[in-house]
Amino acid sequence: MQLVLFVVVLILPAFQSVGFLFASSAPDDCVQLIIGGGNIKCRLGQFDYFEDYDPHTCELKCKGGRLPMPKVCSGSKVTCTPSVRTTLFDWKQDLEKTKAKLINEWCRGSQGK
Repeated sequence: MQLVLFVVVLILPAFQSVGFLFASSAPDDCVQLIIGGGNIKCRLGQFDYFEDYDPHTCELKCKGGRLPMPKVCSGSKVTCTPSVRTTLFDWKQDLEKTKAKLINEWCRGSQGK
């Protein structure tokens, strides 16, 4: 009985606060969007792969070159506000649509040959 009380009193609030933290935009969330979008953008930009991003210049660092990021950098950093997260999410979605469209066109074109 004491163990149940311990769980309810001490551990449950900890889980609730973690859930609350994930309800807001976590910095990692924006980083994951930059990485996901960067991987696609670098490949579409004819570079080998995404390496990193530079918040000072607001550019993606690709193997072999650099490409512009969306306008989400401020003061040499990317602060993951809800509006920044939305901008990054929309950017990544647009890149995924472009990638899917190109794959579809290439696959359809190669079937006729």
